[in-house]
Amino acid sequence: AEELSEAIGSKLDSLPIALWNATWGVEEVETLFTLAKGYYPVAVAGDGNPVSDLARDITRLNGVVAELESGNLDVSLDFVGEVHQRWQAEYRAGQLINSARLLTARLQDGTALLRQRIEGRPLCLNSQPNNQSDIVQNMFFSVYIGKVQPYLSAVSQGRVALIEPFERLAD
Repeated sequence: AEELSEAIGSKLDSLPIALWNATWGVEEVETLFTLAKGYYPVAVAGDGNPVSDLARDITRLNGVVAELESGNLDVSLDFVGEVHQRWQAEYRAGQLINSARLLTARLQDGTALLRQRIEGRPLCLNSQPNNQSDIVQNMFFSVYIGKVQPYLSAVSQGRVALIEPFERLAD
């Protein structure tokens, strides 16, 4: 009984290492987080959520990890192989990271340009709109509101659905 108790204690002590090796320590997670596969895809109407299966998997995996850490060792791990296969076939986490970096850099560039313009000669003299201000306003609505903001929203939603659950797994 004493030897069995020691063996159980040893296995429980090594549980965090086993969890790490089954999640962050697998080759498949490298593929999922690779930065070499470009940017998060621009959503096309009707495409749905490009991270939905991955988000469902990581949420389920986090639930199993919580169960194991609470002492419930009866949970099934049969699904983990399928999760690893999806991780091997996807690049979404790395694409989200790339896109977040790109958006941050370009929005900071835009902010700098706007500040430079505001601190210089105003676009609307005497607070009166003119041809130049109309062009800037139209560009703002067509480019920022029409393209940048929806993409920013998609990247943000992807981060909440995928990156945040991976942060919980890392914790």
